[in-house]
Amino acid sequence: MIFRIARMELQKMFYSPIAWLVLIVFSIQIGTQIMQNLDQYATGAGMLYKLENLTFQVFIDLLRHGVFYQMQDYLYLYIPLITMGLLSREFSSGSIKLLYSSPISNTQIVLGKFLSMMIFGLAMVFVLLLAAFLGQYAIKDFDFPLVLTAILGLYLLICAYSAIGLFMSSLTSYQVVAAIGTFAALFVLTRVGTMWQEIEFVRDITYWLSLSGRSSTLIYGLISSEDILYFILIPGLFIAFTIFKLKSQREKKSKLISFARYAGTFVLVALIGYVSTIPSLMVYYDATRTKTNTLTKNSQEVISKLKGKIQITTYANLFGDFFVYAAPAAQKRYMEMFKRYERFYPYTNHDFKF
Repeated sequence: MIFRIARMELQKMFYSPIAWLVLIVFSIQIGTQIMQNLDQYATGAGMLYKLENLTFQVFIDLLRHGVFYQMQDYLYLYIPLITMGLLSREFSSGSIKLLYSSPISNTQIVLGKFLSMMIFGLAMVFVLLLAAFLGQYAIKDFDFPLVLTAILGLYLLICAYSAIGLFMSSLTSYQVVAAIGTFAALFVLTRVGTMWQEIEFVRDITYWLSLSGRSSTLIYGLISSEDILYFILIPGLFIAFTIFKLKSQREKKSKLISFARYAGTFVLVALIGYVSTIPSLMVYYDATRTKTNTLTKNSQEVISKLKGKIQITTYANLFGDFFVYAAPAAQKRYMEMFKRYERFYPYTNHDFKF
């Protein structure tokens, strides 16, 4: 039944021009960006410039406008246009009543809709794979595992955006309102990492919830258990919220019970996410050919000789120019610099003195 619902949703999706328009614009943007990058480095090679690690520079590097890193910042423009009609269209046309009267559960409806978006995401991944094959043809010693990991990160981000858009579509019968609501939700989830940073426990949760740069680690070729769990828990959270929303329309429950459902699910996801950030519980895999994200063997040997807890204290001048980097709102981002070392020695504490 879930597959039937997904198939019907895909038919509706591709009978309208929006899905085709999104794929066409997405393809043009990818093609234009990669051809510009390749042309830039081809010109540099003709001028005898030294070229190194072209796969990373063309597809990944932030400073050099890597194709996949740039697409991470543009995906939020595409997905709300597709998800805005997933459920709001059913509400506005009245067809949701036919679904309610048929032997289909709320879970099947929601999972079928989400599955259709996962399949649509694969169509976008196909465009990314075409760009990767072009890079393999044009670049010598192409690092294909790095590019595949980056594509995985973008696909997981598409699925996360789709789950959020599906939930926002369940809140209204107006598709435009659902799209605007999805943009607003994505904005909040992007900025939540800077909220309530003065409270240590809350800081860890809000920083983990943030969507900002969440797929960057995967795009850089490092598969982390924390990121994989994030892209399972966050879509699962919003899928559960969507199921609860449909249940509230078919069942007569008190507002307290409805609130307990949402709050309980959120707390459970937040706790699992908090546990997943504990360095000693994390698992990593460096997919790059040259192991760019991994310490050298000599560095690993030095770290292996350490014993006991390590205290890292950062001192910051309240009146200095660089205080902003050690302020509570920036401490989690500052601590990211030590993650590559904590992979091999997780017994580290951070302290800040002002």
